[in-house]
Amino acid sequence: MHKTQRVIPKPPFTESKMHDLVEFNPWFLSEKVNRDPDNNIPFRLIWTTSDEETTIHYVEDELVKFPYIVVKGKDVEEAVSEIRSQIEIYSPEELFKIFIAANSRSEKMKAVAHLGVASPQEFDPKFFELLQAAFSDPDPEVRRTAVWCIGYASWREFKETLEHLANSDPDEAVREDAGYLAAAYEQNGIN
Repeated sequence: MHKTQRVIPKPPFTESKMHDLVEFNPWFLSEKVNRDPDNNIPFRLIWTTSDEETTIHYVEDELVKFPYIVVKGKDVEEAVSEIRSQIEIYSPEELFKIFIAANSRSEKMKAVAHLGVASPQEFDPKFFELLQAAFSDPDPEVRRTAVWCIGYASWREFKETLEHLANSDPDEAVREDAGYLAAAYEQNGIN
């Protein structure tokens, strides 16, 4: 099975800095995907390694409002290591601290988005614990952000929480969003 890993560069990070990064690697630009907000498709630039076994995606995602990098394929660890050697990337521990220290609505929403995007492909108890905590936040916008951002992880462990939120969250928008994502989990066979 090919792996996938998402990493979040520390700001300021832009498309221009991504071009600088790839300039020193044996990767070739293989695809450009233009943003299509009607179909929730973010802007992406995709590079492929010389052996064509791994892809590196620069993503400008309107949902989370910050760029990130997705590495997919056979040599994920090698490509991520190369990226880390050239730019600063948030570590999981840094993201945990940012989440715990967040106080305002905007800080909490951004911290939750970072956790969702950076969550690993395989279940991780610490990411899970913090994202679960966001579902108990008194601010419905923080809870809505958590609902959408767990979609990046797509761990079956969130299914029960989504169903609970869809049926009993006090905010109608949170209930609707949780119901929508729970249905998507079901449709994609995430049980």
